[in-house]
Amino acid sequence: MQNIITSALKWGLIGGLAIVILQTILMLISAGLLGGMWGIIVYLPLLFVMIWGGITIRRENGGDIGFAKSFMAVFIIAVLGSLIFNVYVYELWFKIIDPTFLDRSMQIAETKIRDAADKRGLSDEQVQIQINYVRNINWEKWAYVISGVCSVVLSLVVSVFVSRPDNKPPTINTES
Repeated sequence: MQNIITSALKWGLIGGLAIVILQTILMLISAGLLGGMWGIIVYLPLLFVMIWGGITIRRENGGDIGFAKSFMAVFIIAVLGSLIFNVYVYELWFKIIDPTFLDRSMQIAETKIRDAADKRGLSDEQVQIQINYVRNINWEKWAYVISGVCSVVLSLVVSVFVSRPDNKPPTINTES
């Protein structure tokens, strides 16, 4: 059991570093690449590491660890990777590395809200209500909540596949 946890922590660290590197590249390119479809794309390396790490852990432990242990391993990978990512983005990047990044992202979001409002024919007052709503969201809190929910859901799905025993060659019964 200790071996599974240690391996899962190692793979979680690898997954967290992978999504931190990808997110850093995207944030250096543009503040507009935060959230939306890019938020899903950023998590793809972690999903890959969850699968690869889970299969590796299964093989390190005899090829058959069952659903509960595979879920535990994959969940540790997902939670640690997500935690590293969120701490990096919300505590390091937004507060220390580039404190103006969130303001630039909000300006891009406001522009998108105004463009969509113009197409719908919304009044300036309605647009301002939407902008105020977006500005008042606690993005950091929601990022942790959504990451936690996604970690559970993805871990359940990945664990189904990871828990399958390794294919073993068929044995030939020579007794007759």
